[in-house]
Amino acid sequence: MSIEVKDKDSVKASEEIIRLIKKYKRHKFTVIGGEENYVTERLLKMDGDISTWCSKQDLIKIILTYFVGMLPYLKIEREVAMLPYMTQEFIAMKYKERSQANSFTGKAFLTFYIYVG
Repeated sequence: MSIEVKDKDSVKASEEIIRLIKKYKRHKFTVIGGEENYVTERLLKMDGDISTWCSKQDLIKIILTYFVGMLPYLKIEREVAMLPYMTQEFIAMKYKERSQANSFTGKAFLTFYIYVG
């Protein structure tokens, strides 16, 4: 089971997720994370035994170090990397998001995500 913490600033939601995982003994079957690194780090501080997945920043770092040949020297701290299945509908949705992005970095990231991902 994969759980993503959507409310980045809610410590209470993170604590409740950890509590439920412990209550139902789902450590072996659960991968947890957040879109940002600080969310995943907060979850690891609450319970270091839970498997975590890579954030966007982690995936970009892995992809870039792979292309420059430095991947063997990168310490990967997460257990799972998940990317969406790139259907035509998903790609169309990302093109729409890119056209609505306000910043250059947002547009650049979505362009990179569409063509590399």
